[in-house]
Amino acid sequence: MPPTDDGAAAADAPASTPRSRRPHWLPVDMITEPHGEALYGVSFSPLARSSADYPVLATCGGPSVRVYAATPAKTRLLQAYLDEDNTEAYYAVGWTYNADGRGSHWVVVGGRKGILRVIDVTGRSGVAALAGHGEAINDVAVHPSDPALVLTASRDESLRLWNVRSRSCVAIFGGEGGHRGDVLYCAWDTFGNRFASTGHDNSFPLFSSRRIHRHYVDCAAFIGDLILSKSNDERLVLWRPGTVAPSASAGVVAAEARGTSVRGVVRHAV
Repeated sequence: MPPTDDGAAAADAPASTPRSRRPHWLPVDMITEPHGEALYGVSFSPLARSSADYPVLATCGGPSVRVYAATPAKTRLLQAYLDEDNTEAYYAVGWTYNADGRGSHWVVVGGRKGILRVIDVTGRSGVAALAGHGEAINDVAVHPSDPALVLTASRDESLRLWNVRSRSCVAIFGGEGGHRGDVLYCAWDTFGNRFASTGHDNSFPLFSSRRIHRHYVDCAAFIGDLILSKSNDERLVLWRPGTVAPSASAGVVAAEARGTSVRGVVRHAV
């Protein structure tokens, strides 16, 4: 079989669905929002339901965020929020659940001003306005297993990871090895161990998180180009930073210690 343009065999492409089995999509409603601005973002909540048990979605455009119930016959407006600055233009919206530990549904939204806003849809109130980006926020992505973590992609050539529960920026991804242009989109993998982003620089960096310890790390030091870290999980770990994929050449030497005695030294591939 001849290769495709990117060098992969055509057999690697997903099989097409027979025409007779393809779903038929029909328009059921059309909403025109009164602010007259372009709508850049829409997102269904994976968990929230209306009082009549219909799916719930949020839209963003201009300084407005609106929440709807998608009923079979008509899309019904449930809530509407307007930014205090009418020059704001929201570009991306997402949902998170139980980030506060109280079972609340929150909407996260970002746009032209580079501020990540958090709205409590359950309590019908604002939660936080998180500033840090130097330019517009183009996309938001909620962590698939930790509802407090939200990733943002920005025109300032960086991504930021936020903890919306503590209202703090956890990490900044930019500079060396990062984008050299607007970051347009970001997405987590299924388990939240990796995320990818795309941008105007024609690249899509893939970032991976590696958990070296099971509990908090209270001490660390460089030994050459390695790091020796110690945690209250009763382990000392000597490891090499900077690797993304597992590799036999990038080992972790772990000394498991309890009190003042070292029980053993093992080598793990990471």
